[in-house]
Amino acid sequence: MGEVLEAELVDEREQLERRQLNGALGATVGFIVVMMLLATLFPSTLINDIDGSGGGDHWLPPVEHRRDLEYRIDDVFSRVSWNGSYGIDEVRSVYVEVNTITAADGGAGVTGDAEVHLGFWLPVIEGCDWDSLTDT
Repeated sequence: MGEVLEAELVDEREQLERRQLNGALGATVGFIVVMMLLATLFPSTLINDIDGSGGGDHWLPPVEHRRDLEYRIDDVFSRVSWNGSYGIDEVRSVYVEVNTITAADGGAGVTGDAEVHLGFWLPVIEGCDWDSLTDT
């Protein structure tokens, strides 16, 4: 009976808070697992139909079907789409200076005259003057 016993007092509120945090963590993990399972069960086309982004009236073929198309090089420009109702005007070239390229980047950064060439093949639309848009 000469032994000294030690006792540790534990606050019940701390245990309650720990149980609540563990429950919240478990619920969060469960929610994530359920969402991952739902994502694998529902095809993306169904989700696109629900949010309206999967409309089939876009001028390009669907992305998943483009890999099967022949890359056309026998027309005014190469593409994997199809011709629209407008003709194609002459190519317009625009040169854009790139001031952010430095000598450390090499190439045109050394000479300081870096430019990017953009070629535009615009449609011929009656009443539309593309050149007047670039005069601003």
